[in-house]
Amino acid sequence: MIILFGLLASASAQGHIWSAKLCPELYDANGIWKGSLMVGGNYTLYCAPGFEVSGQPGGSSRSMTCPDSLMWPSELYCKNIDDCAKLKHGCGALGLCLDLIGSYDCNCENGFFQRHMLDGEIVCGPEGIDEQICRGYTCGAYGVCIDLVGNGTGYESVKARSLDEGTFRCECRDGFFDNGTSCEHQDCGAKTDALGEWQGNTKFGGEYTLRCPLGSFVSSGALREITISCPANGQWLETNLLCVSPSDEETKSRMATMEIWFDMSAVLLCVLSAALAAGLTLGLATLEPFGLQVILAARPEDCVTQEERSKLKLEQQCASRILPLVKDHCWP
Repeated sequence: MIILFGLLASASAQGHIWSAKLCPELYDANGIWKGSLMVGGNYTLYCAPGFEVSGQPGGSSRSMTCPDSLMWPSELYCKNIDDCAKLKHGCGALGLCLDLIGSYDCNCENGFFQRHMLDGEIVCGPEGIDEQICRGYTCGAYGVCIDLVGNGTGYESVKARSLDEGTFRCECRDGFFDNGTSCEHQDCGAKTDALGEWQGNTKFGGEYTLRCPLGSFVSSGALREITISCPANGQWLETNLLCVSPSDEETKSRMATMEIWFDMSAVLLCVLSAALAAGLTLGLATLEPFGLQVILAARPEDCVTQEERSKLKLEQQCASRILPLVKDHCWP
């Protein structure tokens, strides 16, 4: 008997586990998900070294709670940290920074090689040339200096001139533009939302996140949070993202239905009014003034019965009202 009760309890417990509601399991190529998939449980993404969690505020890990809808509120993933953005010297005026996982490398112009500054950063070119080209500007980590006066094989011509005489431009990577002294990120511009809030970086390569309040979702699905990135051309590709509330949408749907019925009623009323006016006009146009004058000229004494006299009196009242309308009705 005890064994039987134990088996029944075990089967009941397993059935409860099998019937439990779970959010879908998630995977990431550059991190690992750990935690509970049950409703109300915390599920955490831990990123590998050199990576951070997408969206705001970033960081090496971030947790989500499984909602009653069994659909995760946001799409998180581990993205590579841009190590070039942290550089002080930006590989120098003659180098272009290449972001690696947990580090970076400098791609130098032809004829120049890598060297280390005193602070440990890598730059391109021999010692002492940094202040002699591009008036000391490095064009940033995402561009190289182009001497517009030099001989095309080096930067010796710049050495012979004063700093103010140096003429140059910055050759920038896609997603950046020359602001006159450096390669700057393209900026897609800030976005606003009536219900939610946009946060993050609107520039190329950055992440811009829309967060919707409780009870509302991103219009493209059931997410409460979505992250987008500014493309290289500086124009947002996602122009229809906004927070929507199911209750507000239902109210708007009802209002739209009411407006449709109101418009249909107004149209029907206008049609009926036009038909009535046309019918009255046509009816009045068929009445001859002479016939109305004959009715007005008739004498009640000529009627035989009281009913005929009452009918004549009513017709005369109507004729007296209609005659001014039909008499000379063709006049302008």
